[in-house]
Amino acid sequence: MKTFCILGGLNYRIISMANRSILMVMSPHRDIIENMPEFIKDKPGIYLLYGEEENGVMRIYIGEADGLKSRFNTHHHDPTKEFWENTVIFTTTDNSLTKTGIQYIEAKLIKRSKETLQALYKYEDDDEEFKHEKIQGKIKSENRKDQNLPTTAEFENEPYDEFYDLLLELLNIMGIPFFEPLSESDKDSDEI
Repeated sequence: MKTFCILGGLNYRIISMANRSILMVMSPHRDIIENMPEFIKDKPGIYLLYGEEENGVMRIYIGEADGLKSRFNTHHHDPTKEFWENTVIFTTTDNSLTKTGIQYIEAKLIKRSKETLQALYKYEDDDEEFKHEKIQGKIKSENRKDQNLPTTAEFENEPYDEFYDLLLELLNIMGIPFFEPLSESDKDSDEI
């Protein structure tokens, strides 16, 4: 794994893995809006927006975009994203992500974050529909509904499953707390 920091007053961490096309960019909100690196502006990718409220509750939003710069500009002006302090972006160095691919990875990531929150905070959803304002412990998901996986042939998902696994590995290494590895007892617990 290689980590690069862009100098010149910007606070970026760019992480890549040898022999892999995955690219992870971590940045504070203000830097990604004002000075997004040229090489990712128009790329498709999956991203996390997160931040902590005054009451100590951490909020997270998981999204995908064909063009990252335009999507972030939209979020920047969205009053429901006022919590946004930090950004994590996942894209590729070889433009191998498709729209279906990023939707597939986004859906898996949203599902995984909700499973993690349920396991760690014993969240109980008493309503059939995921409630936007439910707080699970000290982490609150801003994704209002579960994403359905796009319909694809199973063989098409293999590279996206590999990208997803690498993405989780990088998040874990970098200490991003929303996708903790689940033990088998957490996955199978009847208490959830």
